[in-house]
Formats: sequence, structure tokens, C-alpha cells
Amino acid sequence: TDRSSRCTLGRAYEHLKGRKDAQEFSRDKSEAVDKALDRLERFNWKNGVLYKMYSQTDGMSIDELLGADDVIILEAGKLTGNYLTFIFGMITASVYTYAKYCENNFLGEDQYETLLVIEEANKILTGEDSGGQDSSGGVQGEPIFDEMLDQAAGLGIFVVTITQKPTKMPLSVITNSGIIFAGKMSYDKDIDLVMA
Repeated sequence: TDRSSRCTLGRAYEHLKGRKDAQEFSRDKSEAVDKALDRLERFNWKNGVLYKMYSQTDGMSIDELLGADDVIILEAGKLTGNYLTFIFGMITASVYTYAKYCENNFLGEDQYETLLVIEEANKILTGEDSGGQDSSGGVQGEPIFDEMLDQAAGLGIFVVTITQKPTKMPLSVITNSGIIFAGKMSYDKDIDLVMA
């Protein structure tokens, strides 16, 4: 919507930091707020690339991103690590949340079905980067992704996940996969998981 396109990551950082400085959060929420502020801080650096990309008020809203007849490709480019998982995780969650609260979901006559392709899904959905090490940049344990993978088709969203590391994926992805395409694999645990 128009309102959401004016909400930038820089503004989100400033708002959250202001509330933290005013001690509006209980002790049990303080650690989560600190983690969010840590991820958002670079989006508020006025001369930084992330600020220029994600903190401008002329950005697009999620309904503009999901055009009726468009194919949208989100390319990470030089965005890596925690920022890649944070941004792509946020976009993925936003697509699902928008569909969930959109009238008739994406199934109304004035709407459209959406194919959501998540490449390197193990990074986006769990924060797993490589070798089983958690980069803590993803959305580990977030119930919205489990819900999305379970309910998305009923809302008009069809999710395709791509990974080179099936064992690093959340179990809910494997459980909710109607079809699994597998290329050559050498890691025994990946093979066992796909063949199960």
C-alpha cells in the first residue's frame, strides 16, 4: 500500500531505537530488540549503500512488487550474509502476510496467483550459511514461515524452495513438499533425507 512504501528500514531502526532508549521494552524482550537493532543499524547509515537501497521514501510497496502480469526476480547481487537473509526473509514474509490479509487472498478475480521461488532457502528460512554454522541472520524458528509453507497454496501462493543442502532446510519444508527434484548429491544425510 501507499503507507507501507513510506516505511523504510532506516525509519524502522530509528523508531525501535527510540523506544529502546525510552526503556519501553521489558527485560525479556530487550535481547530480541537488541538483535533487531543490530540487523537494522546499517540501514540507517546515511552514506551507506544499504541506506540508499532500502531507506528511501520513494520505494515500492509489496502490492507494487507483485504486479498482476509481471515476473519479479529479486537478485541478491553483492548483498551477503546476515543482510541477505534479513532482506529476503522480510520480503518472503511480506508476500505471505500480504496475501493472507488481502481480500480473497490472491484468489479473487482481481488478483493473481503467485509463484514464490526462494533460492538458497536454507539461508533465508533458517540462517544456515555453510557447514552447519548458524549465521544468525535468518528467521530461525519463526512460526510465519512454517505457517506459510503449510498454508500458502490455499491463498494463491505456490512456494518453490531451492537449496544445495537439503538437510539444512526446516523439516516443515520437506514435509510440505509435494514434489522434490534432486540433482547429484554426495552427502549421505542429504541423500537419505531426499530418498526417505
